[in-house]
Amino acid sequence: MARLVKQSLGQEVTRMLKRMIIDGELEPGQRLVEDRLAAELGISRTPLREALHRLEQEGLLQKRSAGGYVLRPFDAEEVEEAVQVRALLEARVAAL
Repeated sequence: MARLVKQSLGQEVTRMLKRMIIDGELEPGQRLVEDRLAAELGISRTPLREALHRLEQEGLLQKRSAGGYVLRPFDAEEVEEAVQVRALLEARVAAL
């Protein structure tokens, strides 16, 4: 039987921010202001900081030398590579 895994608020915020990136709500190069983003999401800054740090580790955000983060721009080659990997994974899942 499958088990449910309870997520921390930081993990949920990470998922929400990824969705915002995919949906284009956050633009490449956009500076992410913690106070404003926390207010928009209705959360405190602690889980937001956890999520921002996690997204930096995943390569979606860049830490600014002046503090804070920006959404990292992606070039066409990176997008093409991601599409190819996804196509391979989807084909494998369909085969299973």
